[in-house]
This record gives sequence, structure tokens and C-alpha cells, in this order.
Amino acid sequence: ELKSKEGTENWESDVDDDDDKQRDTPAGKVTLFCFLWTPRRPSDEAMMNEVKVEFAECDGHAFFTDRSKPGPPDSGMVKVAVPEQSAARDSSNWLYHRNFVGLLPTWAYICRSGLGEQFDWMINTELDHWMSAARVRLNILAYLDVLRNGSDSDRMALEKPMMLAWGNAFLFNRRLVKVMCDRWPDLGKASTHPVARGCPAFMQGRAEWPEHCSQDMVYPVLADILQRHGVRSFGPSGCGQPDRTNGLGQKFPLTCWELSSVTTEQMILDRVRVIAQADNMTNMHEAEKYFKKHHPEMPWKVWWNGRGVPILHHATFSSGHRLAHALLHPIPPQTPLFPT
Repeated sequence: ELKSKEGTENWESDVDDDDDKQRDTPAGKVTLFCFLWTPRRPSDEAMMNEVKVEFAECDGHAFFTDRSKPGPPDSGMVKVAVPEQSAARDSSNWLYHRNFVGLLPTWAYICRSGLGEQFDWMINTELDHWMSAARVRLNILAYLDVLRNGSDSDRMALEKPMMLAWGNAFLFNRRLVKVMCDRWPDLGKASTHPVARGCPAFMQGRAEWPEHCSQDMVYPVLADILQRHGVRSFGPSGCGQPDRTNGLGQKFPLTCWELSSVTTEQMILDRVRVIAQADNMTNMHEAEKYFKKHHPEMPWKVWWNGRGVPILHHATFSSGHRLAHALLHPIPPQTPLFPT
């Protein structure tokens, strides 16, 4: 069962389809559908309650899993058919770095359902992402502003099908979902290769083939394939990269904070608190003085430019999700006009 913010199946949007008109659109009017794939391992189920709280702030959401996983009944789960894998279904490495085996039928479901026609943007995250839907909306508008202030090519992209790479979370505007769904009978073909079984056939001979097909490798290839249909993509497909710019060298905001270097629960909680401190700072001089003294482990500008970040990656403890939800309020992201 798919969920809208009101708990109904009325997916109609009152927002115009023209992305360029979002210049004057309040962030709350950017309609957002959030989805992810889960194999429903015990560790996944432990995180699901927190992710449900975060997804409830989207205008619609769904969690996808495979039909062969019994699991407890869950009205928020959409079950799709996944090809049998060499790894046993109950093994810890089932679909390890192969989540596109599940996302391929997920997209088939999305295309059949017509969901892509009813939201301005869709975002595909993972269970170890903390995500703020309010911050996602603000950062979408910030990205569009950076493009609007960029080169002629950047401004033309505002009228195009568009993918945004925010680490290994990916966003798709309404135009892109239509392009993808119109071609999904071909794009959605699963490989029958004995090792790559279930991975997208179009990945043959490309990165990770045939052992893996993780979304942070597949989605950028998909965007490249669809360039001939006018698709544009922006942002880094790896988390924690604050250096991406438009055609004039103007920076996009940092949209994914990498937590992999903080490995314990307490370290993650401490990092969330520091990110919240940066959010509350009002000028660069204050940030420079404070972070050079108290947190020299990273350049102070990283902390400053990460204000308003919508996604934390490798948020592997439920307590980290809860603390981030409590402290990281939706504030406008930093979008410096020129590299700093």
C-alpha cells in the first residue's frame, strides 16, 4: 500500500509541471515522493521505525521488498518479484551491493502505477540514510537556483528531464520519470547472466559487472544512457563531496554528509550535535573561529557549507536518526555564489 501524507491514495498535485516555475515556489509546495528498497534483514527492521517517521514528511512514500520474504505484515510494504540469487535469501550477503536487483522491479511498479506523473520529484534513499523531507525540498530549490545563476547550458537544463545525485541518494524530476517509464520495457530488462542475474542488462561490461549493481553505480550510467533523450544530471554520486559546481564555478550545496568515519553510536550522536551547532551559526567568521578551535578534524568551511544538509549517510543507529530528527530543523542550505 502506498502512502500519501494524508494517508489516502489521492496523489494529485497542485504544482505546475514547469520546473522553472519553482523559482517562486515555497519549498512546502514542492511535492516529493520518497521510496527505498529493503531486504528486511533484522538490522533493517530495527531501523524501519525511524525511517517511517522521516518518510511521513514526504507527500507520498513507499517501501519495497521482495515477495519471497515473509516478514511481519506491514501496510507500508510493496512486494515485487525478484529473481532467485546465488546467495540464499536468509544469508547476510543476499543482494550485497546488488540492490538494483530489487530496484529494477521497483521501478517497473512505479511506472505501472503512474506515480511519476503525480509528484514534482521522487527521491530514492537507503535505510542507512537519515533524511529530512523539508530539507530535501529546500535543497532542490537551491540546486535549481544555482543552475539558474549558471551558464546558458545550466539554465537550459531547467526545462529538461533531470537527475540529481546526492551521494548515493538520487532524485528524479517529473520529466525524467516520464522518460524512464516510457523506455522501461527496454531499460528494465534484467540480466540472465549466472553471476549478474537480476542486475540491469544495460550494466553489462560496465562498473561492478557482473558481481554487483549498487544504485550509486547504476543511476549515473542510466543518466548517461538517457542523455540522447535530453536528460541532464548534476551532483556527486558519492557522499561528502562539497566541490560540485555549475558551469560558472558556482557551488551547489552539500546535500549528503558522510558518517562512515565515525563508527560508534556515541561518535555518531556527537557528530549530529556538531552539525546542529553549525546550523545555528549566522556568519562565516563565527564558524571559522569555533571549528578551527574545537573541531579541526575537518576544514571549517566543510562544517559551514554543510548547513542545511538534508541527508546523513551511514546513520547506522536508531538513536542517531532520532537525534537528527530532533536537532536538524529545516533551514535554508548554504549556496555560495563562488567557490570558497
